[in-house]
Parts: sequence; C-alpha cells; structure tokens
Amino acid sequence: MRLLFTLLLLTLSLFSFQTTSSQITAVSLGAASPETFASQTATASLGAASPETFASQTATASFPREQLSPGGIAKLYFDERPDIYVDNKKHDFFMQKQENEWLVLLPISLYKPHETLRLVSQTSSMLQVHLITLQPSRYQTQHINVKNKEFVIASKKTLKRIRRESLLKKKNLSQYTRLYIRDLKMIKPLESKLRHDYGRRRFFNGVAKNPHAGIDLSGKEGDKIRAPLSGTVVILGDLFYNGKMMMIDHGQGLITAYSHLSKVYKEDDDWVKQGEYIGEVGSTGRATGPHLHWSVYLNSEPVNPDLFLEDANP
Repeated sequence: MRLLFTLLLLTLSLFSFQTTSSQITAVSLGAASPETFASQTATASLGAASPETFASQTATASFPREQLSPGGIAKLYFDERPDIYVDNKKHDFFMQKQENEWLVLLPISLYKPHETLRLVSQTSSMLQVHLITLQPSRYQTQHINVKNKEFVIASKKTLKRIRRESLLKKKNLSQYTRLYIRDLKMIKPLESKLRHDYGRRRFFNGVAKNPHAGIDLSGKEGDKIRAPLSGTVVILGDLFYNGKMMMIDHGQGLITAYSHLSKVYKEDDDWVKQGEYIGEVGSTGRATGPHLHWSVYLNSEPVNPDLFLEDANP
C-alpha cells in the first residue's frame, strides 16, 4: 500500500504540473487519508486550484514574505488546520490561525535545491497534492582569506570538535516548541546596513565551503545586539566556527541564531522580548573582524532573514 501511495502521488504530481503554469498548484483528491489514498482514486477528482487560493493571500500575514527559491519560504493557506506530509511522513511545520484561514510556512532548502517541492495536505474534508514550482537561485560568489588554516582544512583533532558542535546545533535547531507568536515581523538585531549576503557561495582561501546561511551585520566590538523577536534563549557556548553563539526559540521551529559574539547577556531558558539587548558584537570563531552573523531557521532549514524585515528588499 505504501508503494502504491508513492507511485500514485508521483503520477498525480506529474499530471498536475503539466496542466498548469501556476507556481503553486493543488490537486484535490476529496476526503481521504494517506493510508487509504490509493483506494480512493476511482472517485478522485483532479483539478488545479488557482494560485490566488494559496500564494496571493498575503494581506493577512505580510511577514515573512514569500520567496520560491532555495533558502526561501512558501506560504500556503487552508480553511482549517491541516496535517502536512512530505515523502509520506507527517511533519510539524509553522502554522498560524488567521482571521478566516490557516497559514502554513514551508522552508525551501538552501543546500538541496529542487525544481519542484511536493507535499500532501489533509484536513477533515480534503486531501490535496501540492506542487510548488521553484525558481533557480541567483546568489553571488564570495572569496574570503583567513590566516588560521584550521578554519579552511581542519586537523583530525579539530574535526572531532566540529562534528560534536555540529550535532549540538542540529539538536537545538530540531526543537519544535508549542510557542505561538502572531506578528512575525522582525527588527534588525544590530543597527547596521544590510549586506543582503545570504546564500552566497563562499570560498575560504580558494576552498569551496557551504553557502552563507545567514547575513552579516557590520559592527564594532562591544556594539549591543537586540532580540529581533520575542522568544526563549538557548546558549550553545564557544564554538569553533561560530565563536560565542546563542539562539532564540520563537516557537514551532522558528529559531534565530547569533554568532561571533564577544559577550552574552542572557542565560539558558531566559525569556526575552523583542528589542531587548541579548549580547555584544565580537570576532570570536571564524571571523575576519567584528561583526554579527545572524541566521534564521525554519524547521532546521536556514532561510533568508531579509524575508522577515520591513526595510529589506531581498
């Protein structure tokens, strides 16, 4: 049955993709559950929903803005709270009750770009296959020179530390807390000009590394950093790449992270309000000078912070 479900899902996805040019398409399958999906095909009705139903109702939730490319966010709207399935598995995504509908935020992977994002939604009255046509990324390339060669090609001893710290970050980023914040418009954590350098392909001393999964805000050593949104503090410590690092959990998989700090004002599990000072700019970890590396994560995926800022034009 699981194999039939997978094959049918792929078949319907391809069918709907060929019959519409919409960026977000829904194939309605009537009332069904994923377990009985394959047996429902005899009476299933196929039809492409208009993109206005899913992508253009941004008046009720302007932030974050939608960006249908790697590192972006897709926004879907439903009449009632849905269950979301990806690769036949139910996932917890950020959901918010609007005045007359439910908003679901879907992160688009920066590291594993796809041409089309496929998922299934289920409510009490409807099972739908959604196809989200993605645009190619247009991120620039950045070359950085660092003096410490360990930051480019790490020794075996350093690699053990890096792997241990990577697991620590992964564990904290995978948290899904039942915290609900209605207004997702963020303020800049530092009074600095935005570089819009998210997603850049980076080369350290000519060696290719991961894309830039955040934005860098220029500052002087000791400049104070503010919480862009209310939430619960998570302290990670002094890490090899990130230096002194902390996170703020804003609920439902929405997490912001702050790296290269010189000082941290808060402790683990502290509640901070939007605009409250949380630490100071530094140059700890892999940094060529004092600055704040600010990242926004949605369900463990780094997304473009510009999408949450009013004065940014990504």
